[in-house]
Amino acid sequence: MRLFLLLLSLLSTSLATGASAACNIVNGRAYGDCAGVTVNTGSTPFQVIGTYRSRSGISEGAQVLSGGSLSVSGIADRVIVEQGGTAHISGTVQRLEVSGVAHVSGTVNSILLRDSGCVIVEGIVGGISGNGTALLETGSADAGRPTGATHEVTY
Repeated sequence: MRLFLLLLSLLSTSLATGASAACNIVNGRAYGDCAGVTVNTGSTPFQVIGTYRSRSGISEGAQVLSGGSLSVSGIADRVIVEQGGTAHISGTVQRLEVSGVAHVSGTVNSILLRDSGCVIVEGIVGGISGNGTALLETGSADAGRPTGATHEVTY
């Protein structure tokens, strides 16, 4: 019996130490086991991009010039893609203005196509307007409507 209790005690100790805890951040306040966790409360200022840049974290956004390329995997307020520029959005962008080419696999609230800009959508967009072309891939969503089959839309 004593051996049984000893084994039971060792087993319960090993299970307790092997468990992992979680950290939840709600409105900037940490709950749970948050040792080593930092909360990003600032944002990167708006930037002009003439070469390749990658942005993660929170950003005010960027303007991508001709010959420039931007990859957004975080959160950006506004991204402007000029003619000859490219952008890949895998994060979240509030407003995307496209005169060049953009690829969205993340989430964009609104897309404004300018000067025959082109956007490829694999993710979720709140709406597309302006003057250009959108290629809506199967499985994407535009204004809450899922895309059943890949098709091109001219605006």
